[in-house]
Amino acid sequence: MASSSCLAVEEEIQVEHILPEWWISITRHGEEEGTSQSPIYKLQRVPMTLREIEKNRGCYEPIVVSIGPFHHKHPKLQTVQKLKATIAQKFMSGRDTRKFYLNFVEVSHKARDCYAEGSTDAFNNDEFMRMMFLDGCFLLHFIDGAVRGRLHDMKMKDDQIAFVLRDMFLLENQLPFLVLEALMSFRLTEGQQVIRKFIGRLSWGNSSSQEYDHPPHLLHLLWNEFVGATPSPKIRLFRQKDDHFFHPFRSIQELQAAGVMCKRNTSSSSLRSVSFVPHLIHGELLLPAIPVDQSTKTVFLNLVAYEASPDASSDFAITSYICLLESLIANADDVKEMRSKNIIFNFLAGDQEVVDLFHDLAANLVPNLSEYREVKLLIENHYRRKMNIVPVMLYKFYRSFRGQWTLFVYITTLVIMVIFIVQTYFAVFPIKR
Repeated sequence: MASSSCLAVEEEIQVEHILPEWWISITRHGEEEGTSQSPIYKLQRVPMTLREIEKNRGCYEPIVVSIGPFHHKHPKLQTVQKLKATIAQKFMSGRDTRKFYLNFVEVSHKARDCYAEGSTDAFNNDEFMRMMFLDGCFLLHFIDGAVRGRLHDMKMKDDQIAFVLRDMFLLENQLPFLVLEALMSFRLTEGQQVIRKFIGRLSWGNSSSQEYDHPPHLLHLLWNEFVGATPSPKIRLFRQKDDHFFHPFRSIQELQAAGVMCKRNTSSSSLRSVSFVPHLIHGELLLPAIPVDQSTKTVFLNLVAYEASPDASSDFAITSYICLLESLIANADDVKEMRSKNIIFNFLAGDQEVVDLFHDLAANLVPNLSEYREVKLLIENHYRRKMNIVPVMLYKFYRSFRGQWTLFVYITTLVIMVIFIVQTYFAVFPIKR
């Protein structure tokens, strides 16, 4: 027994000598290393699947200000870069910074680990710490000035301020939130409330009252405001086989032909607040209100790029919403109908521009099929009901003549519906002779 065990050990040693280190690390240690700790989100560039779309390339590049390492040395961004030292002096004025410096050294080391591997190699520790400090002070001073109505203190022109607001929410222009937290603890006693107010003003009234639990960056906060809380699981309303069938959304005009009217959801402005309310004759598709302007494309594309980041833990809520809108507005008439219901507020040149915008946004996007699943099933179920044809026609007839001979139309509609119901009953249950 001893000799056989010795032979087994010798054989194992020989195999160990033959196997390369990469094989051993993957087959023996990979599982342990992968499960030892939860993955950490890493700031990185926009995925190539999105960046290579020609129409969208300019939406990922900063125009006036660089935040973080990705565009730090770009020559066209140096005008605002020169203002950062002055702004940092204002932000830190009147404070004893000696003790804070030692704390910020540690914060800077942690912040470097928040970026993708290789993206900060061009900076030594002192250069990287200086960049984190200046960019953090700039962001907080800008946010505080925006909330308190003191943006003129930035010593920037109005167009520069507008572009800074745009550049702050690019995926490649994000600062680890732990840097902002360190600076807020030193300078702003109500920093979290100030940031919440600032983000709330950018999110079309979606402002959330929840506390921020160490988000990765400002763009994530904006994503969270648009999307809101993850919906709770709903009761299954259909057979299991129906869940495996993909029901696409139809355009607004198609839905109207089936008696489905779109309506603004006034109870919630989260992009997830899409629901279907069936009625006896017609149905209502409730949608959140959304303004569409020159900044919509850039904001949505960077939120989508964030969702597509390898380490992001999102469920593609923004991506799914864009695909939903793209299918609902097939032409300018669909946009016109949604404008009339105060669902879309169009600040572009015309309704066709909104159609083109969402078609461009939806390029190369794959939605989460479970998002809006229950709504799709309800609409498709309503759409396919053959018995809806006559009631829908009557409902449209009533809407067309509403206000004219109301009593006559009402009585006529009622009589036709009774006749239709009686005919349907005897067609299903014929009288036995």
